[in-house]
Amino acid sequence: SSQIRQLVQNSSTRSSRLGVSAKGASVSTAPSRKAEPNSGLISEPCLPSSPKPHSSAGGIINILPVIGPVTGLQSIGDSFLDFNSETGDSIPQLLGRMLDVPVSHNAEGGAALGGRDIQRQYEPDGASHVLISGGGNDLAAECSRENLDRLISADGTSGYMVDIVDQVTDDGAQALVVGYFTPINREVPCEHFEELFGRYRLLGSRRADTAFICTLDSITPGEPALYADSIHPSPEGSARIAAKLAGLLRQARTRQR
Repeated sequence: SSQIRQLVQNSSTRSSRLGVSAKGASVSTAPSRKAEPNSGLISEPCLPSSPKPHSSAGGIINILPVIGPVTGLQSIGDSFLDFNSETGDSIPQLLGRMLDVPVSHNAEGGAALGGRDIQRQYEPDGASHVLISGGGNDLAAECSRENLDRLISADGTSGYMVDIVDQVTDDGAQALVVGYFTPINREVPCEHFEELFGRYRLLGSRRADTAFICTLDSITPGEPALYADSIHPSPEGSARIAAKLAGLLRQARTRQR
């Protein structure tokens, strides 16, 4: 659709969609750019309707407690979790080193929830916790409520993301659904992004085996060095987010399943 902003221009051989594109993509961030009809602005960290968070660490908010101990991690999702992985500096890779736990890094730039791209990344490997990102590429490709409903229903009980969470938790791991951080211009290519985060929050609030971790305010437009482009973290940005996530997950180590 001509109404969907083409945020990312592919500069590599890997596919590139939304702010969750292939590594190395270039993104236009001109401040004079006007919003397309379907675009929206991210303005409220973790949504004003969120319940009181269980814990927070420098802009990362955990709606429900992460169950510990954290003994191993797996990451599945899009380039939010995959960016900088070629140098070992993606958020999950850094997080594993900070926590001194093994990491199976399966997230891949350009992956979508639709078509089961992300679900196919999952490998039962005994990880205690699985980091999951996704939905951005889907909404960038089709900005509609119907597509949002396919990703996750309004009551948080069905949809592609719920199917992934069910698969992960059936294997005994805790699912950690991680939301995207704020774009450098606070602009997103689809008006349904905040509702997507709200539904992920609802999913996490209703299940003891799942947590939604909001990172909207973990790095902010006031620190441009933390961005590789308008929607991906620089290595320094990945390190900042990983350090804050590590703070939350270390708290989980004192709890038992």
